[in-house]
Amino acid sequence: MTPEDLALVAGSELLAAAFLLSLEEAQAQASSRTARSQRQKKLQAAKPHMALVRKDDHPAARFGKLQASTMPMDLDSSSDVVLEMDEEKNKNAPAAESKKTSKHRDETLSFARRRLSSFLSYDKEDDEDECLMACLSRSRTPRRRRQAPEEPTTPPHVQNDLDRWQEKAKEVAESQHLFLTGEAGSGKSYLLQHLKETLRDNPIAVAAPTWNAACRLCGTSVHWFAGVNVGKLEASAEEAMKFIQSRQDSEAVLDRLRRVKVLIVDEVSMLHPTVLDNLEQLCRMVRESEALFGGIRCIFSGDFMQIRPVKSTKLAFEAQCWKALFAEPQQQHTLRRPHRQREDPDFHGFLKRLRYGYLRETDIGLLLAAARRKGTFEQLSMYAKNEDVESVNASRLLRLEGEAVSFDAEDFFHPDVTVHSRKELEVGLDEQCPRQLVLKVGAPVRLTHVQNSKSIYRGMQGIVIGFDDGWPVVWLDGDGGTRTTMPCFGAYIQSEVGGPYLARRKQVPLALAWATTLHKAQGMTLTHAAAHVSKVFHDNMGYVALSRVSTHSGLKLIDRLDSMTSTQLRNWVARKLCQACPKASAFHMAMLDEQEKRRVQQGRRKFRQLLRNDRMWKSALRNAGFVEGAGYNYSDLRPDWAVHQYGDQCFRCGKTGHWQVDCLE
Repeated sequence: MTPEDLALVAGSELLAAAFLLSLEEAQAQASSRTARSQRQKKLQAAKPHMALVRKDDHPAARFGKLQASTMPMDLDSSSDVVLEMDEEKNKNAPAAESKKTSKHRDETLSFARRRLSSFLSYDKEDDEDECLMACLSRSRTPRRRRQAPEEPTTPPHVQNDLDRWQEKAKEVAESQHLFLTGEAGSGKSYLLQHLKETLRDNPIAVAAPTWNAACRLCGTSVHWFAGVNVGKLEASAEEAMKFIQSRQDSEAVLDRLRRVKVLIVDEVSMLHPTVLDNLEQLCRMVRESEALFGGIRCIFSGDFMQIRPVKSTKLAFEAQCWKALFAEPQQQHTLRRPHRQREDPDFHGFLKRLRYGYLRETDIGLLLAAARRKGTFEQLSMYAKNEDVESVNASRLLRLEGEAVSFDAEDFFHPDVTVHSRKELEVGLDEQCPRQLVLKVGAPVRLTHVQNSKSIYRGMQGIVIGFDDGWPVVWLDGDGGTRTTMPCFGAYIQSEVGGPYLARRKQVPLALAWATTLHKAQGMTLTHAAAHVSKVFHDNMGYVALSRVSTHSGLKLIDRLDSMTSTQLRNWVARKLCQACPKASAFHMAMLDEQEKRRVQQGRRKFRQLLRNDRMWKSALRNAGFVEGAGYNYSDLRPDWAVHQYGDQCFRCGKTGHWQVDCLE
């Protein structure tokens, strides 16, 4: 090491040594006032050659307050003590003062050597005086040389605020296949986003059974990742391979499947097991490997206690490759800390019981309170069927006063995308965001796409309060509210993470928030929401509807429970709300510890007794404040729901002023 190199290292250590030593002496109060005075005199004597610059309010005040007004210095915020050689004064000093200067130089070296000796180990073969003077003769605006930071465990753009359950899952995902599960709001999607950023040095593909689910992580559908149309993977891997080879861009599809090293599949609970098996065989065929998925590391996430595959009674864990993928117990990891309902533990307990298909007597009161909650339908309403959602959004926007402003989307496609692929991509873009969005001032909206932000999130609700330079200005829900102007965003479809964009749609990241379907609501976190459970057609859809909100005070049930008879209410609770999938329950029960298993089994036993015993059921209703209603077919719309969905128009003739039952046309 040359003297100049050692000087650079010694400089920072010298400054730190002097400062730390002064702090130790101040704390111990070992040095006397006389010793401190002598040290100040030595420093003052060396003033023509060096200056001591510090913060006025720093504890190192006993070093002496030396004037540095003639030394314009750009001090770093962490630099409290800086030693600097005044080279200009040294060059212009008169010859008569050369002896005095030499004396001061010797005193300075002596002082620095004492401070350096106990803190710094340097090469004894180097000239000690030359090293120290090189250190003191640095530039006019020196900065303390900091040690190189340790290699970060996560990239600097990734915020490492995972809980201990997420940390355990992350350790497994870095080297093994992983199935990540947990109740609604336990942080599954957040962890997947974290893993996506952490592992992005590897070629990663992110997919989901539907385009809507895939857009949360800027991914693609499973069928697009495989390069086939819907229906080909359901048939066989051979059929899928033939279809890929018949494509004009077959080489690009095959190259994508060969290069991918990590496959992330979100909402795997909505994936048919046959599709999963055929995808696994297809990957082995393309990659020419007998390893599972051709050697691709798989990270699956989902909750089988939520929405299941459409038109299927089988679940993904029934696939033949499932047990081989997740053979070790640690590879099926459950997140156990609630994040969404952490501020309302009572409501979280209610949802945990509802997830496994049972309730307590006291939970009836929570349902009735949600059904009786006053207020308008300005919050997002969730329905099971698309026709209800479309009618609600259209009618409410029509009834809203004001001028309608339309936003048309712009689509961009990669030059290599074929005409056939373009049609498929347009379908995926339509699921992510509309071609045309119509807004008015006062319309409730929700965010559909948000990236790299902790202050706002997907599903966050707000109200359009105006338009600024053609863009909507939205007042978002939150701590005190957030006023923000919504610019265009890009709805992207990628071949893989870090790969080129195949298709891109620019559109305002908003959707009308009067109503949405339960399938689209899965994964959302809402502050306020209204749920209609009477028309659900799958197991656990009632749990999905109620678990979107963070607190019980933010939930409103559209179902008119007070108008039901006790028998109708019992049927509604048993057949609509608490309908849990038996196979999914058994799968998740196997991952519980013995104490939790007993708690669930006892709760289910008591719930069955409550439903079967008419006296116990009516007693529970009386305790909850339920008054027997006149009764009605709760799957049909009532007049106040009709006002909500269709305005004041008659269902039959479309005119206002009367109901359908009184229509004369």
